[in-house]
Amino acid sequence: MQELRLRYSLHFLAFVITFFLNVALASAEESSSTAQKPQRVISLAPSITEIVYALGRGKQVVGVTSYCDFPAEARAVAKVGGFSDPNIEAVVSLRPTVVFGLPGHQALADGLDSFGIKAVLTKQESFADIFASIRTIGESLDSKDAAEKLTSQMSAGMAAVREQRRGEHRPTVLVTVGGHLKHASLDSIYAAGSSTLYHELIEFSGGRNVLESRIRYGKLSAEALLTLNPDVIIDLIPFADGAGEEQSAKIRKETIELWNTLPRLKAVQQKRLYLLDDEFVVNPGPRTVKTLKLFAEAINPSVYPAGLQTQVKENATR
Repeated sequence: MQELRLRYSLHFLAFVITFFLNVALASAEESSSTAQKPQRVISLAPSITEIVYALGRGKQVVGVTSYCDFPAEARAVAKVGGFSDPNIEAVVSLRPTVVFGLPGHQALADGLDSFGIKAVLTKQESFADIFASIRTIGESLDSKDAAEKLTSQMSAGMAAVREQRRGEHRPTVLVTVGGHLKHASLDSIYAAGSSTLYHELIEFSGGRNVLESRIRYGKLSAEALLTLNPDVIIDLIPFADGAGEEQSAKIRKETIELWNTLPRLKAVQQKRLYLLDDEFVVNPGPRTVKTLKLFAEAINPSVYPAGLQTQVKENATR
């Protein structure tokens, strides 16, 4: 009897050990499988799409907005709606493991939470914000090293611009972001204030933002433009990029004609009006350093050697 009990106890002990070993092995396999399983990423902004691809995670992108067209590979990815009105049903149907967006996507993020879908929202309103956004996205995609490398490259590009800045003269600069072409009038134009990334670009390039208002974007009239009378005007018209050569030329011609209706503007008189129609000038991300170089050459064209020149558009009044 005692021998039978001992045999039973040994069998039971063996069963317990085997059971827990199997549980441990299954748990390890599941953890390994989860760690190795690629993420399914959806991006709700062109700038975020560019960051994800720059971090080498483009193959994990399963959904983007209809405005996400860079890099070229993003154009073939499933669309989930526009930038300001993404379709939550389209997002959910793609079974994402993470959705990246901006603060303006908070309502969508709240809706995704009820489906158990993780949403990560980042700000991109300054250089510090852009760097933080890259690091946050990199951490979420297990790409910390790639994120640090990317931010280091951007910092080096910024330093190159700063090193070329010389002299104490800081021309006044106005950066316009739209409104005038839609109404074919300079009585309704929006310009970047001091709480914007464009303000930082101006300051970093050696200029001084003529619109010192703390509001992000102010609406100006023709009279206000004449009162401010900046030394340099940088007009951002990214909608001309990709419009086709003929249409792009038409937009630029109309823009020049519009500015020439205010010949008393110093920037118009001195041929310091620049039109920037590359789409990346309105997408805060890895190529913002290219935007910085364009600003720097427009604001202080004489101090940049040929090696730093990018492709500043020809002076619009020539």
